[in-house]
Amino acid sequence: MVVPGTKEEVSRILKYANETGTKVTVKGGGTTWEGETVAHEGILLDMKGMNKLIEVNPEEGWITAHAGITWVELYSQLKKRGLTFRGAPDNLVSTIGGAVSTSGYSYHCTKYGSIADQVLQLEVVLPGGDIITCGSSKLGGRVYGADPFPLFTTSMGTFGVITKVKLKAYPYLEHNQAHIAGFLYDNIETAVKDLSVIQEKSNPDILFFGSNTREFTIKYREILIEETKKLGCLYSKKIPLLVQLYTSYIKLMNKEMPERINFIFSGYEGTKKKINNISSSSNGRKFIEYSVEDEYIVRGKALWRMLTLNGNIPGLCDCVVHKENAGAFINYGLGKFKNAGFDPVVYGLLLPGCRSVGIGFYTSIQDSQVKQYDNVRKELFENVLNLGGTAYKYGGLRKDIAEKSVGSGFYLMESLKKSIDKNNILNYDVIFKN
Repeated sequence: MVVPGTKEEVSRILKYANETGTKVTVKGGGTTWEGETVAHEGILLDMKGMNKLIEVNPEEGWITAHAGITWVELYSQLKKRGLTFRGAPDNLVSTIGGAVSTSGYSYHCTKYGSIADQVLQLEVVLPGGDIITCGSSKLGGRVYGADPFPLFTTSMGTFGVITKVKLKAYPYLEHNQAHIAGFLYDNIETAVKDLSVIQEKSNPDILFFGSNTREFTIKYREILIEETKKLGCLYSKKIPLLVQLYTSYIKLMNKEMPERINFIFSGYEGTKKKINNISSSSNGRKFIEYSVEDEYIVRGKALWRMLTLNGNIPGLCDCVVHKENAGAFINYGLGKFKNAGFDPVVYGLLLPGCRSVGIGFYTSIQDSQVKQYDNVRKELFENVLNLGGTAYKYGGLRKDIAEKSVGSGFYLMESLKKSIDKNNILNYDVIFKN
C-alpha cells in the first residue's frame, strides 16, 4: 500500500507502474460493494493521505479540497466556517473523490442533482502520470465540447485518479435548516406515484420515499438518537421523524405496528410557509412535521451503522427505472429478496427531470449470505434493463452489466480506456474486462 501526499507523488507512482507493468488500485474510504478498492496484486493507492480542505470562498460559494477527505470530516470543517455541501452519499465515511467518481445521489437530488452536479472543477492524474485540470473555475460555468470532465464522474477511477475537487458550497444556517412533513401510505404503489404528484403541485426541495421494516425502524430509532447526542445537533423537541415514526403511526392509524411502513418525507429548506402546500397536494396521511438542523450528517452516520451491525456487510442494490414502473418494480424486488430470506428497506428518489426514480434496496448480510444475495441482485438488474432502466453503484457503472446498460457506447468507452491507459494499469478490472 502506498499513501501519496501530493499530486506529484501520485504522478510518480503511476509513471513507475507503467514502467514496470504494475497494476494500480485506487482506494478512498474503501466502502464499495464489489471489492473495487481491494488490490489483489500490484499497488494499492490509498488516497486518505490527501485529506485537506484547501480553500474556502464563501463569497463566491465554492471550496476546494483534496479527494481523500471524507464527507464527515469536510462537513465538520465547513460547519465551523458557516458553510455546508449538497449531494453527498449516505455513507459519509467515503471520500469525496470516490463519491465524485460515481456521481451518486442523495435525498436532496430533486433540487440539487447528483454529486457531479455539485462539482465545478477536478484535478486528475491520468494513468500515464500527466496531471490535468478539467471543468470550470467559475460557478455555473461548465465548459462544453472538448472538456473531459464527464469522463471522471461516473467511471469509478478507471480513466484517472482524482486528486482535488472544487465543489459548490452553501451557507450553513440558510440551507441546512430543513422543514419537513411526513406522509404515510397503505401500499408502495400509491406512495411512489405520489412522488410525482407532490413534485408537480408543490415543487419541494426535499422529496424521497421509504419503505422500512418494523425491526429496522425500531433499531434505527435508537441509533438516530445516539448519533444526535454525539453530534450535539440543534434539533427541535421532535428529533428526526423516523425516531417518532411508530408512535405517530399508531396514534394516527389506531392499530398495531405493521411489518412494513411506507412513507414520504418532503419539505423545504429555510422556510415553513410552503409546508401546507405539500400537505394539500399529498395523497398520503400526514403524521408529523419537524424542523431540524444537521439531518444530513445524522441520517448518513446512523444508516451506515445500521448496515454494519454485528460485523455484517451492507447489501446494496441500486437502480433507476421510469416513474411509471417504480412501484411494480419495488414490489418485484421485495418479493425476490423475501423468497431468498432477506427483507431489505427501500428508498426512492425522484431524480432531476422528474421522469425516473432512483431506487435502493439496502440490508445487512452475513459473509455466508453474499453469494445468495448477489444472485437475487443480478435478477433485479436483468429486470431493470428489460424495463429500460439502469443498474448502477451510487451512479457509477457495474462491470457485470456495464455493456448491457450502455450499449454500443460501451465500446467507445473501452477504446478511450485503451488509448488513455495503454498498459491497462489503473483500476483495470472495475468496469472493463481483462
